[in-house]
Amino acid sequence: ADRGGLGGALARRLRERGDRCVLVASGPGYAERPDGPWQVDPSSPADFRRLIAGARAAGGAPPTRVVNQWPLDATAAEDAAAEDVHAAARLACAGLLHLAQAAAQEGAGPIWVVTRGAHAVDAGDPAPAVAQAPVWGLGRTVAVERPEIWGGLLDLAPRAAADDVDRVIAEVTRPDGEDQVAWRGGVRHAARIAPRGAAGSRAVRPRPDGAYLVTGGLGRLGLKVGAWLAENGAGRIVLTGRRGLPDRAEWPALPPGSDAARQAAAVQAIEARGATVEVAAVDVADAEAMTRLLDRCAAALPLRGIVHAAADLRTDALDEMTESALDAALRPKVAGAWVLHRWSAARELDFLVFFSSTTALFGSRYLAHYAAANAFLDALAHHRRARGLPGLSVNWGVWEDMREGGAEHRREFAGGGLRPMPSARALRALGQVAGGESAQVTVADVDWPALKAVYETKRRRPFLAEVGGAPAVRRAAPAGAPRADLAARLLAARADDRWDVLAEHVRGEVARVLRWPDARTIELQRGLFDLGLDSLMSVELKTRLEASLDRALPSTLTFNYPSVAALTDYLAREVLALAVEAPAAAQAAVAARDEDDLSEDELASRLAETLGELR
Repeated sequence: ADRGGLGGALARRLRERGDRCVLVASGPGYAERPDGPWQVDPSSPADFRRLIAGARAAGGAPPTRVVNQWPLDATAAEDAAAEDVHAAARLACAGLLHLAQAAAQEGAGPIWVVTRGAHAVDAGDPAPAVAQAPVWGLGRTVAVERPEIWGGLLDLAPRAAADDVDRVIAEVTRPDGEDQVAWRGGVRHAARIAPRGAAGSRAVRPRPDGAYLVTGGLGRLGLKVGAWLAENGAGRIVLTGRRGLPDRAEWPALPPGSDAARQAAAVQAIEARGATVEVAAVDVADAEAMTRLLDRCAAALPLRGIVHAAADLRTDALDEMTESALDAALRPKVAGAWVLHRWSAARELDFLVFFSSTTALFGSRYLAHYAAANAFLDALAHHRRARGLPGLSVNWGVWEDMREGGAEHRREFAGGGLRPMPSARALRALGQVAGGESAQVTVADVDWPALKAVYETKRRRPFLAEVGGAPAVRRAAPAGAPRADLAARLLAARADDRWDVLAEHVRGEVARVLRWPDARTIELQRGLFDLGLDSLMSVELKTRLEASLDRALPSTLTFNYPSVAALTDYLAREVLALAVEAPAAAQAAVAARDEDDLSEDELASRLAETLGELR
């Protein structure tokens, strides 16, 4: 429950309806109180596990709804220090993180998260409550990693209203599939991502008599932005990084192939384009050090533009994430962005661009903390626009120059429909939108059918309803995917052997996707999800089979036909129209699947349960 009274009013209304309800307040430690709110420390994972176990003992079952209103306490005044805004955001996110971990372990949920004014919805809304916004990014990733405990996100109007309790009860007790909702003036709004036209775009042209700051400027993307600024006429460029670079006199002696040598060479290449470059070793979240640097830069030449690309990108599974890992991801983007915001509020800039990510919009496995941090940047850009200040948050997809996260993580992005963008293309887009009227724009190379298949596999979620279309009949073959040789083998085989030929092909593709050492050990009747298939792998398998068969396949392929035998039978009869007979054992497996035929709603429910158990 929040400290403003909404939680207490909600608990009273629920009890009047006859519901059992445990009211919980934040405090220094765990306590169960018979005559008042229970208490947990938001920073203590153990407290949340004890809370859910205690609620189960008191009610005879795990809680069937969890309403988290602590983000309402995360406030940040306009004149707040960066460390205060950072602390408020961290507290809101830590509470949700530990709650989600305990709910997954103890079998509680679904969880609904309530914020107030965290989003810019109506034109007359006040500037968004930025410290509450990170829980939206975090929540979107809980929906991806732990769909079985997820309810949704609800943003109430910026000012308290008499019907707020009714709104919360309606959302959490009568869900209709919308899991990102905002209420304004009695009107219910649902979040959608939609195509954006060219209207409102205005290209920016860096000035030779101006200075430009790039935080995270020694990272791969930061150096690319520095080069883009120089190519387009920037006179002075300041690149910041926590470690900086050695003195220039030492650059010739830097070890070849080292990060420092690569960065120094990139700086020299930027200077060769005509710009003066300064490399500053500074922590963007250090308000005092950063303010001194900004003041000094502005004294030399007018500071005309800022690109905030600093980040701490790490990967952690939601179930294992610690508050320290969460804090490390939040600090550069939350505290750092707030320092830049406050310093520039009274100065005239041509642009202030925040490098956000599509993780804040779609969620992404192992990146809940990163998604939370980027959601703050999105809200801060809207916050600045509401105050008449320049601000743009770009939810970037994958750049070809991104090396962070490892090959496996980049494979997951690609499997989820986010294709690497050439840097030149991404930078052209940056130039087109940086000076425009929008506060938030997504720039990504997206395979929409693949992304939607992953995003909606575990649960029907309409956020992507207005983008993408039906999968194309032809798809580019993944590396190693056979094409015409399968058709040749089927034609060459005796009619009685064609089912077996196709089954071996399907089994081989399953083995490749699962990284299974020996395809022959995969039992035809064994469930694919029992073997370790997950949602991203299911999309990869579907894509490989589409390429080898030269046919479009349904996004629910592996869930309707969840074994090699069932897949083979479907492909043989329904896709290739082969007159074949499956072996007796395979027929039994297919028959068992048919007997358990599910409706679409039952399939979605069963799927969420299955994936929840596997994770």
